[in-house]
Amino acid sequence: MSSQAQWKLYYWYTPDSVLGVFPGRGEYVRLMFEEAGVAYEDVCKKNNSNADLLAFMKGEKPGFPVLAPPIIQQGDFVMSQTPAIMMYLGKIGLFPTGGPEEEAHAAQLLLTIHDYHFEGNMSCHPVDLHASYSTQVEEAKVTQKKFCEERMGKFLKMFERTLSQNNGGQGFLISSKVTYVDVAMLTVLLATEKQFPEAWAAQDVPLLKAFKKRMEQRTNIAAYHSSNRYIPFSGYSMM
Repeated sequence: MSSQAQWKLYYWYTPDSVLGVFPGRGEYVRLMFEEAGVAYEDVCKKNNSNADLLAFMKGEKPGFPVLAPPIIQQGDFVMSQTPAIMMYLGKIGLFPTGGPEEEAHAAQLLLTIHDYHFEGNMSCHPVDLHASYSTQVEEAKVTQKKFCEERMGKFLKMFERTLSQNNGGQGFLISSKVTYVDVAMLTVLLATEKQFPEAWAAQDVPLLKAFKKRMEQRTNIAAYHSSNRYIPFSGYSMM
């Protein structure tokens, strides 16, 4: 594998679907590359086609087997699974620097962030996990309300406590520098704000809300968010 080969990201691009174009879990990976200033090709978006993505999923392309997107590729190296991708891509300048214990805590927090995203997404699919949110909107009102009242606060307050223990909550979540955990947190908070705006506004997590604003103001992220490459979260099942 050539370390100079361009990174490629494969994630659904569906302009003609009911959902339309959505960032989904691919946004975790995009924000990693954007924050680090690393060039990448968003293949499905560039080609206006999911053909290459589907070929990977069907095992029709060479490389380590993958089940679902996001998928990344550099040369002959291929991998999927969002948290695993983020930990691997830490090497582009977003890895914790405080030693093995800090690395372990970063992994713990990353997986908790994805647990939270999963629960929020599942609250939008109470009838059929694999069916469109648009087919179960009414049923989802009940489960979304339950998620917002019983689960959202538990996760966000834990994130708030974590932030408070690192430099009084004035910097990053886990280290003295920005890491993949900070990128993941920003991503899921953007999805939360779009899907559950009232519940998010009502949460008493001042450090976390200030953290979100700081992350959005980071030079590379702000430039990305103001570009025509950025697709905001849709408010469609946290995707």
